[in-house]
Amino acid sequence: ANAPAASPAGPADVRNILRGAAERRSDLARIGVRFGGQVAATQAERLRRRRGSGEDDGKPEHLSELAGILAEGGADRLERVADALERVDRGLAVTPRERR
Repeated sequence: ANAPAASPAGPADVRNILRGAAERRSDLARIGVRFGGQVAATQAERLRRRRGSGEDDGKPEHLSELAGILAEGGADRLERVADALERVDRGLAVTPRERR
């Protein structure tokens, strides 16, 4: 009881496979970009909270002036990263047809 031989894939089948792979690749890229942006935004918020209150997660900390300045600068840079990743996400949301 041999299984019948599969017919060779035609050009339409190959195009469908490639289109599906490209769509999934774009979706995975968007997920990665969104995750990275959220991590950056969350860390920026955490640094600002630490700078403002001298504590993080309810644990008191005594920050030196330099540490506070570094936290503020780091938060600014992380917010710029999060904004840039949001723009990348919006760019990835545009379908290939809309780019033409």
